[in-house]
Amino acid sequence: MGFWGTFIVARSSRPVTELDGLTALADQVVGQHAGGDGWQVVQLHHWPEEWTAAPTPADWEAVLVAVMEQTGQPVLAGTVFDSDGAQLVGYSQDAGRWGGWLMLERIIGYLDQAAVGYAYEDENGDAQVEEVDDQTLREIRDRLYAVCPPAEIAAPMAVRWASEAGLMTDSSRVEVALNGHETFVEDLFYRLLTVLGLPA
Repeated sequence: MGFWGTFIVARSSRPVTELDGLTALADQVVGQHAGGDGWQVVQLHHWPEEWTAAPTPADWEAVLVAVMEQTGQPVLAGTVFDSDGAQLVGYSQDAGRWGGWLMLERIIGYLDQAAVGYAYEDENGDAQVEEVDDQTLREIRDRLYAVCPPAEIAAPMAVRWASEAGLMTDSSRVEVALNGHETFVEDLFYRLLTVLGLPA
């Protein structure tokens, strides 16, 4: 079984778990990693209850905004589904909110049950699976891209986020990372952080 939860990436001179918004989530923290220059990653066991794949910011994103305002630095979250894929949401003072996906195709069924198809027994009692047609999958994918855009659109926004954080990267490398594949999406998430320019 994979990991279900959220990674929050922030920059602070003190432990980010002590910041407003994250103190209330202390009992969900299962990992905390410190990088260079004050960057930290907090791993929460599950995403906030108010999580939703909607085109407007979810209520739980107020936590990210609070962390950004307290630290004066951009903040990023990756919501992970069974280690198969993740939704990215970032905030920065000037650019505001941006988002993206890691390995969307592997989690599309978690996000919309209509993408799964259904199983049934035929007249002989044999198990059969009704596949979802391409048109339905395309409509679901388009709806999810309205929530967070595909890599070619998300990459320039991620670069602007990194620039506001004083980090150096380029859009083509970020796009490659956003389109990447790993057995566990957590590995891809950390690769993206490296590509964005965060210290090890």
